[in-house]
Amino acid sequence: MNTVDDNPGWRHLGRTVSSRAETFWSQRLFPAAAPIVNKTDKRFWLCVLTLVVLSACLFLPNRSFPLLEPDEGRRAEISREMLVNDDWIACTLNQQPYYDKPPLFHWLVALSYCCFGTCEASARLVPALVAILTILTTFVLGRRLIGQRAAFLGALALMLMGGFALTGRLVGLDGTLTLFITAALLIAHEAVQSGQLRWRWWLTAAVLCGLGILTKGPIALVLVLPPVLVHARLSAGTARPRLIHLLAFGATAALVATPWVILALVRDPRILSEFLVEHNLRRFADGIAHEEAFWYYLPVLAVACVPWSPLFPFFLRQIMRMEPVQQARRCRPLGLLLLWSCWCVLFFTLSRGKLPLYILPALPAFALLTGWFLEQILSEARQWTALPPLIVLTVGVGWVAACIWSWRNGLIDVGSCVVVGVIAAAALVLLISLKGRWAMWAGLGLAAVVVLGFNIDTAHRLLPALARHRAPLAATAELRRLARSGKTAVACPAQTWSSITFTCRGDIFDLESGTDAQLLAFLEGHRHALVAISQPAFARLKQQAPQGYNFTVVQTSTFGHVVLAEHDPTYASSPKP
Repeated sequence: MNTVDDNPGWRHLGRTVSSRAETFWSQRLFPAAAPIVNKTDKRFWLCVLTLVVLSACLFLPNRSFPLLEPDEGRRAEISREMLVNDDWIACTLNQQPYYDKPPLFHWLVALSYCCFGTCEASARLVPALVAILTILTTFVLGRRLIGQRAAFLGALALMLMGGFALTGRLVGLDGTLTLFITAALLIAHEAVQSGQLRWRWWLTAAVLCGLGILTKGPIALVLVLPPVLVHARLSAGTARPRLIHLLAFGATAALVATPWVILALVRDPRILSEFLVEHNLRRFADGIAHEEAFWYYLPVLAVACVPWSPLFPFFLRQIMRMEPVQQARRCRPLGLLLLWSCWCVLFFTLSRGKLPLYILPALPAFALLTGWFLEQILSEARQWTALPPLIVLTVGVGWVAACIWSWRNGLIDVGSCVVVGVIAAAALVLLISLKGRWAMWAGLGLAAVVVLGFNIDTAHRLLPALARHRAPLAATAELRRLARSGKTAVACPAQTWSSITFTCRGDIFDLESGTDAQLLAFLEGHRHALVAISQPAFARLKQQAPQGYNFTVVQTSTFGHVVLAEHDPTYASSPKP
């Protein structure tokens, strides 16, 4: 009996479907060749300078606010322990082995500590510089796909995306992974865009993919290779990587990570199974952590891409238009960007474990697609006069909603909400009233100012306010000074706060299963101690504490209280009856 593999009818059907898909993709959706990019000139360097200055102003100032729990505290503390222990092979958290992620990001943060001291600002310097490099990479390499003007607009769009602007201010792995994924995908496209694969570009992309593996694991290969291979198969005139090319790519990427893997396995053979099985395969298949519904990333993507997400339906309509004039504007590299963005979102949608930052590597692709679409809009300005009001309306609603949420949670005062609402309403009224030849350009300029103001306010005021509200020892500078002095002990019974371990230089009591008796014994050995404790546990502590103890609540937050515990050693240490 014939099988599917040896039946010529099935093979013919497969070739027919593949041929028709290639024809539709290359001749109807994306028929135009990639734009010819001139060598670097004054305009190129002016674009680079503009992007560097604007992104530096957005990401570099005001990095000293408290670490957000749990992720920022965890990443900063792992890097601190790496430096303190002088152990660059094995990651530890609270001096226990940490198998969740590879070490590259923590190496970078530890190097920042070496150069600028161990503090929150040094930890956040790495994601800030990574965000700036991602913006520059999007422009410099993106211009080879969609042209210099569209790539510049795309880099600006990326910088102004709310989700990207926030992640550039947070100590986390996903921004670094996004940099390597972006560079690897854009360089891999250069390798296959002509009829013959270019090894230099191909292996460079593999090295970058290997750095992505060292950052977050084999997910780098999963995100890079499928869109490149599908694009090469569907696009006419591109090189189609064969098995030898794939083996060379995989071997080169693996070679980058192999030295660390060997040293880590020699240190602890469990690391490979723990990392690959528990923290990759089981998170994807079983949803052992952060399990969410399949539609989870639709609202996440809409919020992350603000203010550009309202443009996506219009972009899809533009892609599907089959008039010859519209088809001639759609170059083949747009197909790679579309595959890249959709594959990243689809893959993490299929995963049962989901977090908002997982789809961060898709944002540069969405940004370049947005830049191409904005260029089309600017060439047809009269047809898109409603665009600036739409952008301002979207940003205004999001800005006011963020301020109201912050006010209701006690982060800011109500006056801030009123000021933001007035600014957004005034900008919208002004945009609607603009008339004349330059209305479109003036409207876009005003919309850009509003978007930039939204990002600056969110990243430099609302986010630090949230961090101060949630993190222990963040109520006042004096409280943090006490913890850093090394003379004041810190206790956080029944919970672990990595930001406390990162901040405190004295003795720490942080047993997750610690008993009340153990906590009292710890306090008895320290005349002054800061205690981060839940309200019920605080009530028990006051009842059981011996005479001579004085408890002063110095901070109240979502987790409970931070209490300054002081006692007079002349009193008897026996507990209350």
